[in-house]
Amino acid sequence: MTSRPWLLVAVALATIGLALPVVATRGFTAFTTDTARAQDVARTPRPVPTVVLLDADSVAQPLVPQASARVRIVGFVATRCVTLCAQQNGVFQLLQRELVARGLDSEIELVTVSFDPVWDTPRALRYFAMAQRPDPRVWRVLTPADERQLPPLLATFGIRVIREGTELVHNAALHVVSTDGRLVGIVPVDDPTAALTLARRYVPGRAGAP
Repeated sequence: MTSRPWLLVAVALATIGLALPVVATRGFTAFTTDTARAQDVARTPRPVPTVVLLDADSVAQPLVPQASARVRIVGFVATRCVTLCAQQNGVFQLLQRELVARGLDSEIELVTVSFDPVWDTPRALRYFAMAQRPDPRVWRVLTPADERQLPPLLATFGIRVIREGTELVHNAALHVVSTDGRLVGIVPVDDPTAALTLARRYVPGRAGAP
């Protein structure tokens, strides 16, 4: 008889424990927070904040230049990261070759932005370019002018960075930004074909463009 109240409590706790993942993952339709943010962006595109970014020559430039007719596929990296960032860099190399081969470089641009501006100075970007060989006509590599530029950018794109000693633990994705400066889509980093297909949908004047 005395064990029944504990049984009821256990059932209640188990029910709550099951409900929490349902709420956190939007009723099992999003199994990770990255999937959830991709769904949120697909429903409600987000304006990209205006921040000051520097290229390897210390020239300031916006993420989305005014009057630009190109859609952008944006990725966030730290140049000293040799795990997930290395994978993303390989994907961007593949996309660069694809854009040039298919003559799409006038419609779509690649942009890599560092989330580690203290380490990733313009000089560090030059070393990065030597290793990755981005064609500046197709693939820009940028770093925030200072750390204060970073939080609104990461918050908009849903990038989470945790420092564990000298290591940087983070998530990654391919982010599609329309010509009017809105984040309109988020695609897994290992699916460049989907990112390219989505980006082409937003090219102005193309059939089916929103």
